[in-house]
Amino acid sequence: EDMPFRANGELSRFGVGSKKAGFFYGSCLTAVSSIRRGAEVREMRMDKDRFIAQEAAGRDWDSNEIVSRDRLNRKNRTEEEKASPALLALYDRADKLPSYALFVISKIHANKADELKDSQVPAIASQLRDMYFVFTDGLQAALERMQQRHSCEASSSSPSTVPGSAHPKATFAWGAVDIRVVSHKALAGPEGYNLSLRDDTAADVKSVRALIEESQAMEGGRANLPREKDISHDALLEAYRRSPYALLQHAAPEPFFFRFTLSGRMGAPDRLFSDPGSHQWGEVWGMALYLPFVNGAEARDAVVMHEDSQAVCFWAGRMMPYGKLRSLPPFMEWFKPGRDKADQKVIAARVKIMLFFGAVSAVDSTKFRLTDDILDDLMDKQVAHAEFKRFEGGSWRRTAKLDGDFKKWNLACHEQYDQNCELSGRLPEPLVEGGTRYVQFSRLKYGSNKSSADYAVGDAAKLGVTGDGYGSFTGDKANRTLLVKVKAFIIAEATLDAAQRAKDPLQCAGCEVLVSRLPSDLYSEASNRAFAATALRSKLPRDLTALRQSELKKKPHKLEVSFVTAGGGAGSSSGSWTGKTPDEALRIEAHAPLPHVCVVPMNGDHFKVFDWRSDFGGRVEALEVQQRVQFSAGAQEGFGDPPPGRTYRVSKNK
Repeated sequence: EDMPFRANGELSRFGVGSKKAGFFYGSCLTAVSSIRRGAEVREMRMDKDRFIAQEAAGRDWDSNEIVSRDRLNRKNRTEEEKASPALLALYDRADKLPSYALFVISKIHANKADELKDSQVPAIASQLRDMYFVFTDGLQAALERMQQRHSCEASSSSPSTVPGSAHPKATFAWGAVDIRVVSHKALAGPEGYNLSLRDDTAADVKSVRALIEESQAMEGGRANLPREKDISHDALLEAYRRSPYALLQHAAPEPFFFRFTLSGRMGAPDRLFSDPGSHQWGEVWGMALYLPFVNGAEARDAVVMHEDSQAVCFWAGRMMPYGKLRSLPPFMEWFKPGRDKADQKVIAARVKIMLFFGAVSAVDSTKFRLTDDILDDLMDKQVAHAEFKRFEGGSWRRTAKLDGDFKKWNLACHEQYDQNCELSGRLPEPLVEGGTRYVQFSRLKYGSNKSSADYAVGDAAKLGVTGDGYGSFTGDKANRTLLVKVKAFIIAEATLDAAQRAKDPLQCAGCEVLVSRLPSDLYSEASNRAFAATALRSKLPRDLTALRQSELKKKPHKLEVSFVTAGGGAGSSSGSWTGKTPDEALRIEAHAPLPHVCVVPMNGDHFKVFDWRSDFGGRVEALEVQQRVQFSAGAQEGFGDPPPGRTYRVSKNK
């Protein structure tokens, strides 16, 4: 338990893995290392072209030499390396460290060159972030975000029925590790990216997570971000979909944590096991995640697993990108045809797991996948694994019925988090919009079996929207909430078969809600707009009262009027504005044209209302202002009506 999720203190080891990874990208790999401060630096260059030449000459192809040099000595640098100031600076930075290991890959394969372009660096960094998920406290951060999400979703009216909600400690035990990915656009070019794999990186360094969130915002149309550095957003998002971070993001916020000792088959050779004679591979930590049906779609469709694996696997804290389980372990396969309901098969299929191997040594040499021996033992129903534990109530507890506990958790997640729609009260007239016919209903029950919301036509509700164009006042954000009145619940007729079209109530994956904005004295009830039913947030009076007050504050409370005294002609939004009070009149010469007037509506928050829309689509009509003029002639003073035709029509912003 001193090693959260089986992460030891070693980020990596010298071995076959680093060389295989290096030759994947290029045909020459230079290994550089120094064991302590003041010690000389040793280098070995492994060049495939040299190996071939040695073999052709009848010499041992794999014989090589290790070259020693003093620190900060560049005598062994090749001409290609000397042409790259960035690489030379990297050698110098390494030489100033107490100890280090550095691998330089050169002679890049032509078919891999595109993968290493600057635009692809964020995607590469995302994959490295996944590899060191535990070391950089990514697991801890993801679990904390999941816990926050759980706290936000929980309410007194629908308490969680899922057993256990806390998570075990997942912080890397040997301190905060920060791994940076730095790129340069050319050999002698400027720095392209300096990315941190940590989510809580320093303010002056960009995190990979921040780049992913920006790309997601662009994909969702919520932001128009500059395409600086020509980042490949598609490659970054595709890498993220394959990430354990994505798995945790889309999962229900109450995982099932478990541990067990992985046993081996009787008769297997002792050399396979970390503890010869015990026939045990070692302890494995696990986390089961439920990917619910929400927003009319399966959450699991938003995540890509390697070759449809049911698990993401880690060894000593590092992700094994090619680790694969074709199914869940036998002690988690609770669904039995003929015994359990048919729809429970779908519920069981919504579970994915993470497995963390620690003392298990017989993963493959690259530590990228599990060996067949481990897989066979893990999936063999006849192998009796030992020491089952689950995390509940803030501590690990032994259990003799992990399979029963898991089934209970699985079904509770379904009850709590799977969402669906039940429409009732069919309205007689269909809605036709843009050539599409919609069936209308007057009532919606939406949500999970344990926690559902009930809405009806005429209800006032809090609606969450994304993007602009929904009608706004000054200062509105792209993601905000609106106060609305429910007009109908609609579903496209073409999406229903003949039997469904006649059903009332109708069960469906999702529908839309037709609404008008409130308060009605600010917005036209005749203007309607449809949103996904998932946008409905609440109809509780306490939520609506605060939102109504907020809306009323934004409506125009007074008009500020001033003259255009210089610059900007009629209809211009530029110029010099001079406000005058009755005590300080604006003086003009007789027969001179009267100046133009600027009228600015101000709201209760003392902001200018420069983009007030009367409903979802229309704008406020132009304001009509009459100007009165005080004439001064000798001792006679008084107010007169404006000259004939002197009526000003002033549009918004003018």
